[in-house]
Formats: sequence, C-alpha cells, structure tokens
Amino acid sequence: MLSFPTLDLLLWRHPWQVSDRAAQGVYDDVSGPQTVQRLNEFSKTFPDMELQVVATKVVPDEEGQIVEVLEEWTHPGSQVADAFDPCTRPLCNLILTTGGTGLSRRDVTPEATQRVLHKTLRALTTLLVMETSKVQPLACLSRGVAGTVGTTVILNLPGSPVAVDQYLQVALPILPFAVQQAERTSRKI
Repeated sequence: MLSFPTLDLLLWRHPWQVSDRAAQGVYDDVSGPQTVQRLNEFSKTFPDMELQVVATKVVPDEEGQIVEVLEEWTHPGSQVADAFDPCTRPLCNLILTTGGTGLSRRDVTPEATQRVLHKTLRALTTLLVMETSKVQPLACLSRGVAGTVGTTVILNLPGSPVAVDQYLQVALPILPFAVQQAERTSRKI
C-alpha cells in the first residue's frame, strides 16, 4: 500500500487570459480556487493523505517576478534550503501554478519555472499532454513544465478551468508519490 506524505501545497494562482489584469484585481481568478477544490476532493478519497494549502498568490506575467516567487517559496530564509532544518525548510513540498503556459508573448511561466528547477520531470508533462489531448486536442499547445527544487515539486497547469480539471485528473494520483520521492532523494544527498 502506498503511504502518502503530507502535501504542504502552495498554490500559485496565475490566471490564464491576461494575468496582469487579474494581479491588478480587474477580474477574479477562477482556476486557482478550482484547483484547491479538486485537491480537497482528491485528498478525501485517500484518508492517509493530508492536504494543507499554506498560501495562494496571483502573480503578473513577468518572468522575473515569477522566478522571485518560486525561489521565495522553495528557499525561504537562505539560498539553499535544508529540508531537515525547520528554519530553512521550504514553505511547501508542492507548488501548482495555473496559467501562463500558452503561446502569447506574455505567457512566460514555463521559462520562469525552468530557471529555478534543479531536475525536470519531462515524462510527467508528456503524460499530461498525451492524456488530455485525447479529450481536447488543443492541450498539445500547453507548454507547462514540471520538476523539483530540492524537496519541492513544481507543476505548471494551464489557466483554463476545464484544462485544469483535465490535467488534475491525470496528475493527482501521481503527485503524492512524486513529492515522496523528492523528499527521499533529498535525504540521501
């Protein structure tokens, strides 16, 4: 039986259309709260898994600001967080971003995420695109990435609420194991 780690989720809500405007409060983010709802529903099906949303944030489509937030959330208090020192432990073990993965000039979430990743989980994003493309062929245009920064797993989700649902249906059974592996691997180093 698979035992689940506690998922200390840091959900970064990055709205899908023009997130600059959402960051300015011009319109409400829909995909971020929907992601939290889906995660809560998923965690109820696995009593051994504890889900804790520790923060959410709306960030404009600025690569430097995205990098800054990801670094802050994965390395609080120091340049390199120590998973065993509570003073420098990362704020969370899972960061989900929504939006900024499309083809517009302002969609820079994957580029920003790549700048902070230590390891890339290409097969995970390939699986997500393959499976969601069966339902919506346009899913193949999503450029989201996944990977790890120390003990934290980061996954870029599309910004469309429908696409978020489709991605999470595939990703949610895998993410607890990915978090567990990232934590174990970091302990061995």
